Amino acid sequence: MKPNIQSIMGPDGLLSKHFASYEVRHEQIAMAEGVARAIKNERHLVVEAGTGVGKSLAYLIPFIAWTKDEQKKVVISTYTKTLQEQLVRKDLPFLEKVLGIDFQYTLLMGSENYLCLRRLYRSANAGLFDSKEQIRTLDRILKWSVTAKQGIRSELYFEVPSGMWRNLCRETELCMGKKCTYFERCFYTHARRKAQHAQILVINHHLFFANIASGYRVLPKYDAIVFDEAHLIEDVATNYLGSEVSNFRLKYLTDKIYNPKTKKGFLSYAKTPEALSGEVKKIIEQVDIGQRQFFGDILIKLEGKPGTHRILAKGFVPNTLADPLKEFHHILGKLLDGTKDEEERAELDAGRMRCVEIGSDLEIFLSQALENHVYWVDIQERRKGGHRVAAKMVPIEIAPILKQELFEETSRVILTSATLSVGDSFEFFKGRIGFEEGDELKVDSPFDYQNHALLYSMRDMPDPGLENQKFNAKVPEIVKEILVICGGRAFVLFTSYHLLNRTYDKLKDALSGMTLLKQGDLPRFALLERFKQAENSVLFGTSSFWQGIDVPGKALECVVITKLPFAVPDDPITQAKLEQIRKANKNPFMTYQVPQAVILFKQGFGRLIRTKKDTGMVAVLDPRIHTKGYGRFFMQALPPCSRTGDLDRVRAFFERINKKSNETFYEAIKI
Repeated sequence: MKPNIQSIMGPDGLLSKHFASYEVRHEQIAMAEGVARAIKNERHLVVEAGTGVGKSLAYLIPFIAWTKDEQKKVVISTYTKTLQEQLVRKDLPFLEKVLGIDFQYTLLMGSENYLCLRRLYRSANAGLFDSKEQIRTLDRILKWSVTAKQGIRSELYFEVPSGMWRNLCRETELCMGKKCTYFERCFYTHARRKAQHAQILVINHHLFFANIASGYRVLPKYDAIVFDEAHLIEDVATNYLGSEVSNFRLKYLTDKIYNPKTKKGFLSYAKTPEALSGEVKKIIEQVDIGQRQFFGDILIKLEGKPGTHRILAKGFVPNTLADPLKEFHHILGKLLDGTKDEEERAELDAGRMRCVEIGSDLEIFLSQALENHVYWVDIQERRKGGHRVAAKMVPIEIAPILKQELFEETSRVILTSATLSVGDSFEFFKGRIGFEEGDELKVDSPFDYQNHALLYSMRDMPDPGLENQKFNAKVPEIVKEILVICGGRAFVLFTSYHLLNRTYDKLKDALSGMTLLKQGDLPRFALLERFKQAENSVLFGTSSFWQGIDVPGKALECVVITKLPFAVPDDPITQAKLEQIRKANKNPFMTYQVPQAVILFKQGFGRLIRTKKDTGMVAVLDPRIHTKGYGRFFMQALPPCSRTGDLDRVRAFFERINKKSNETFYEAIKI
């Protein structure tokens, strides 16, 4: 079937014939035709499609026809699980029915999302979990495993602690493949088989970059790829193509063999000679002493201050782990020689491999052997006391990597999001990801922002760049005034936890009749569910709530952007990127910080209007949007909507839209 977009999506097309409520969206048709051209001409394509265009159908329809016609495979990569589920549970089944094309599609997740039956039953038989809560949870998992369809963690109807799941999920190094007793029942094996045969394979960005990092051993071969939520691929790629060594990672490595406190681990169930068992325990103690010394030296040098600390000097601390790790690797070899049990051998092999990886990563970190990388330490205080300390390194620029590993390897790469351009140009986004040859398309949102959204922006606030303390002191006062006017149903978005916590603390007892929720008090998904269910709720959030959140309807009618979202200048990755830009004799603020902030700003604004019926206001408290020359880039980035700096207009706006009539709302906009 050759994809005739009009015959499918036009006024008399298949979609309109099957569904009386179907609305033709010319913007959606334009995007679908652009994707079809890119497929036909073997071109890469970057598409900015505003909220409401219906991006998924616009790329799925031409690709379904192409994969079926040409016997090809396309990978669809998203950032959020929400979009993944929309694709496999709603959009693809819908198109399969309407188009009348028999095609196969499936979802493939990272292997750590899948339950490993071998590890589950081994844990149960060996008694690895002994607390009442763990035993209760294990029993529920055992019952669930019998009826589970995909065997993925998100399928569970109850919470499993991360530490417990880590001992039950599939781990690549521990997989025994066809030698495994449960191979034919293996959830991951079934998912891989479906992925091999599917024409449409849905994954997430993390899995895509895990595939690159693994030398292309994770995904089956494909002929084209679509990145939805593409504005996030630089961040995901940067983190995934780096590495880290933490005190937690080392503890996990040794605990798998023997944990002195719990007496659990390999030695607790393996038939190990007493002398050898004693030797193993001594070496585990040496590794523990080495890691305490190593991370302790780091804490002393950095005065134990929580946060990120860039490391510029080679040999920052002595490598007190090199010899203990070699000894641990050696003793694991002795254990390996002494067992014929295939499962035990898999565990020990994995441990030896991790010893080598950690030792190599430590050596690279301390010698700073990799060029074009940034090195830093992350320190987090734990609620139960002590610190989590991680030594990290990532590539500063991923554009050269993506140019070679993505754009030169695949003939058709489609990148789409509602926020990819800055000032009608894609150059910033393209430059960051190595996109050099290909086509561009910008499709506006079909939503009537002029009559459905109000922008309230302030001029008389202190400049946060010059008078940050005065600005921070003023924010709670203004936020309270806005929330009283709109009656809650709001997101208040921050760029720092400090200002978020300060504002929340000042307002939590001052706004009666509203449910105030703060990021960090609950997991992200749970916080969002509470926001949707509670009446007149207000959610205080930072970066993760600026994007990828969908709250349609009256639950969200106000978004407050407290400050323009410039990247924190002391973040090690940001620092290193700015240095590279300076070395190229360019202005880092205008060529990196402003464009990056504009894209995130557009994402924040985009939380407000999610359907044609949604109405509401976005308030921007940062005066620099008016007082600085670069402010025009932020204003130009927004869709055409009514704008005001007068709180009386805001008050009238909310009074009128609450009357729930289109005529009254239209008048509210025209004040």
